[in-house]
Amino acid sequence: MTTISVPVELEAPFLDLAQRTGRAMDDLIWEAMANYLEDMADAEDANRLYREFKDSGEPGISWERVKAELDLKHGL
Repeated sequence: MTTISVPVELEAPFLDLAQRTGRAMDDLIWEAMANYLEDMADAEDANRLYREFKDSGEPGISWERVKAELDLKHGL
């Protein structure tokens, strides 16, 4: 197990949230770190996939076309 020191400017929001939610501050910090690591992994995947797309030379689809197709699909 690793021990970390949380700077005061980060500790205060965690303490406030712990009091408001009745959850342990340790649990909130663990959850925040797990979410951060998941977000970083997602960002790495997105960057890799974007590079693969760019390298493929395949043309993109405009936002206007995507929005129009979604609007039609959802009856908007």
